[in-house]
Amino acid sequence: MKTLILDLKTLIYCIVTITVFSGSCYSSELMFRDTFFTTDGTLVNDDIYAEGRQSGTVAPLDYTGDGESTDNAIIGDTEKPDTLILENEAYISPNHNFTDLATNFNVEFDLKLNRISGESWAGFGLHLGAEDQHDVMDDTKTGITWWLQKGNINGEYGPVLNKSGGVTAALGNRTRFKNIELKKFEDEYVHVNCVLSTKSFGESDKVTTALFINGEPITAHQRNGTIGYGTVFELNQSFTNNFNIFGFTKDTAVDCNFDVKNYTIRKTVPKITVQDWTNDASSLINDSKVYTHAVNCFGSSVEINGVTFDAASNGSHPYDSQTNWVYMDYNNNYGIGTGSDTT
Repeated sequence: MKTLILDLKTLIYCIVTITVFSGSCYSSELMFRDTFFTTDGTLVNDDIYAEGRQSGTVAPLDYTGDGESTDNAIIGDTEKPDTLILENEAYISPNHNFTDLATNFNVEFDLKLNRISGESWAGFGLHLGAEDQHDVMDDTKTGITWWLQKGNINGEYGPVLNKSGGVTAALGNRTRFKNIELKKFEDEYVHVNCVLSTKSFGESDKVTTALFINGEPITAHQRNGTIGYGTVFELNQSFTNNFNIFGFTKDTAVDCNFDVKNYTIRKTVPKITVQDWTNDASSLINDSKVYTHAVNCFGSSVEINGVTFDAASNGSHPYDSQTNWVYMDYNNNYGIGTGSDTT
């Protein structure tokens, strides 16, 4: 199932303007990747030079943590030969300060929660911009933390974004953060991709971030619901260092561990171009090509350069009989949305 995410402003102007994403939206330099491949069940600090395991400009790297953390971060065995297994609320950090990532970078990995017993909450934290490798996620340290939670705590659940000092980023509480794909991460691996810029709109005291689960952005009702919904979050803080840490914590009644695969850190150069449609030719649509997905939202079927775009019969319905797109609004709820989402 494909996902199409458009806001109403885009829909209104889609007949004259198109935003073109070049390739995967950015060019990138691989700084660090760890496939965690081994069949020995070793600790995370062991055997870092294993052939084929690490790659990138700064590879190979070892990891660090406090106390027993690195004694509970186990690299796969014969059953999971490409997996980092975090047990007993372990956290780890690559032994490198990624300040050489410059202003734009992304961190991605595959994640799965394995619940052994207990039905209460458990959550995974991705801490970025830490001063050192011992900042962990204790709500008082520097940087930001994307928190991915399964289960209920004090009536709150799901993803949340914390900035330095443990503030919930003035974006509302957990119940206002939406991501449908995150609900799967106790049943199967989900792909987590965090995009960051440490400068925003020309200012050096901003951090801008977005986080995607299986390609779907996390959205939030910003500032406790007074501004509207968003998927890109700008925080009034700066990174002075950039140690990256991940780990987890849980309710005492829960026994669980987390699996991580394909931990990758890239230096990126965002690339987005905008092109106005002034006529059929400028649309770049070509009748010699095969278009597998075509939809004209809230309109009639149209023909451009000999290619027919079928109209959605009902824009408020999540599915259309002519396509296999899913329409989603600012809330990441099914349906394109209503006029109340135009702010």
